[in-house]
Amino acid sequence: MIIITGGCGFIGSRLLQGLFDSGYNGRVTVVDNLSDNNVKKISKFPIYDFMSPSVFLSNSKSLTSDSQCVFHQGAITDTAYENVEELMRMNYSYTRNLLLQCVVNKTRIVYASSAAVYGDGKNGFKENVSSEGPLNVYGFSKLLIDNWLRHSSFFKDSSIFGLRYFNVYGMGEEHKGNMSSPVLKFFKDAGDTGSTIKIFEGSEGFYRDFVSIEDIVKVNISCGLGDITPGIYNVGSGKKISFLKVAEIVRDFCEFDVKIEDIRFPDNLKGRYQANTHANLVSLRKAGYKDKMIYPESGIKKYLSALSKDSRDNL
Repeated sequence: MIIITGGCGFIGSRLLQGLFDSGYNGRVTVVDNLSDNNVKKISKFPIYDFMSPSVFLSNSKSLTSDSQCVFHQGAITDTAYENVEELMRMNYSYTRNLLLQCVVNKTRIVYASSAAVYGDGKNGFKENVSSEGPLNVYGFSKLLIDNWLRHSSFFKDSSIFGLRYFNVYGMGEEHKGNMSSPVLKFFKDAGDTGSTIKIFEGSEGFYRDFVSIEDIVKVNISCGLGDITPGIYNVGSGKKISFLKVAEIVRDFCEFDVKIEDIRFPDNLKGRYQANTHANLVSLRKAGYKDKMIYPESGIKKYLSALSKDSRDNL
């Protein structure tokens, strides 16, 4: 059996799809909170079981002992989430308890970390302490798990993979609202002729490593079911482009007139905003992952084509 926590979310649901597309025909249990929108994401797949996060954690000892791999994608991903206690409970305490159960049962687990652990990125983006220094509680919650593992005697002998996702984009993120990728936000801004894509002032100097959901899924499956060496790894494209460049790609994709407009940088993001991310993939490559990452510009254009088709189909 394979368990996917957060299986109704962006990455979790695409991972679910990727497993079945790859020919996996075993049992899959999905862990998440359920709603009508979530049902639409997972009902087309032949999943074995579904349960809430609280029920799963209460039964994690027996469930993980019967599992080939746990893909732990469930988390609070809003970097501006105001309930700090709840964020730490879900992202740190819950994850730590689940990791411990997997260690006890010798079950392979792949969990979602984040590039938010690197903060302003002034010291680079290598998987070591000298590069790390998150700017918000979300990033801290992810780094705390990574550090706890590093200081645990069992880590080196366990099948644990921590994947530090950079800026993920692709089909399936539509429900994320304000936490969706700039690609989707700009596409929605460019709704019709005469519309305006809004970007923060200084966006020509704000860079991100945009990584396709397709690559995220492939790395997860390679770690969970392949022969990659366990460890904590960056998962990005290895390239970076500015927010302004992304806005220009979206504008140029449109077959009608679209403007790009600067807006005031929000006060609530000052001091908590990463101006630059750029994944160093050396460790992931050394661990055995060989597949080429999708170049951001070509991946974004492919995504825009899929969004456009989906919009036409839903008219």
